[in-house]
Amino acid sequence: MWNSLLLAAASALLSLTPAWASPTVWDGLAANVQDSTIRFQQPPGRDAVAPLTLTPLKDLELINWLKPSVDAAPYLLIAANSSQIAEKSLFLVRADGKGKPQRVTFPGKLLDPKTREVVYESRVFYGRCLPGLEHDALVAYQRERMDRKHGLQSSLYVAEASPTMLAEKLIEKRPPQISTIQLRVKMRQCTEIVGKNRFFSPNFFNFKNRRGSEISNFDSDKDDGDEEDPKGRGPDPLQPETP
Repeated sequence: MWNSLLLAAASALLSLTPAWASPTVWDGLAANVQDSTIRFQQPPGRDAVAPLTLTPLKDLELINWLKPSVDAAPYLLIAANSSQIAEKSLFLVRADGKGKPQRVTFPGKLLDPKTREVVYESRVFYGRCLPGLEHDALVAYQRERMDRKHGLQSSLYVAEASPTMLAEKLIEKRPPQISTIQLRVKMRQCTEIVGKNRFFSPNFFNFKNRRGSEISNFDSDKDDGDEEDPKGRGPDPLQPETP
């Protein structure tokens, strides 16, 4: 009798074990970069993950992963050069190869080569950097000069690694203060990517951080959604510095 009760209790405990407790194809996944190809290594006994070849990109550097909170393909956060723009950029690439790589401007200040004025600046973070996020995300606080009559306009770009797509949004009206993220950096829930100051290239303004800033010449298996962006102008979260 007692053996039956113990077996019943053990079965009940097993039935309460969440599905994510079992190893999945993405658990323990590691990667290395060879030229324009990313190759994955799996622990023994796991299904193999096909390598990714990113032909338009070169000088790839794997920074980290953005992971959904459920069993789904993570996004690789990569720094690389592209033939489409003459400066290093960040890219978000889904590990299963679905969708197109999403380009994000490398953090730091961009200066006008003639006047040396700041025309764009950003600070970029990744991880669980904002309250309310269900998954890892890349967050870019940015300020840009829209025209010569006005100062730098602030916005917050968020790309969240949801299970089915890269959920992007651009907040231009009352973005959260950067101190919210800095607190999470101290708690090691979020990491900042060190920026670099440089002169901007002539085609930079065709590749600013906006929804759908994808790199062409890639095959896409699915769309990345079509959410509306909040509009308007908000307070400056970057605390501008004198160039």
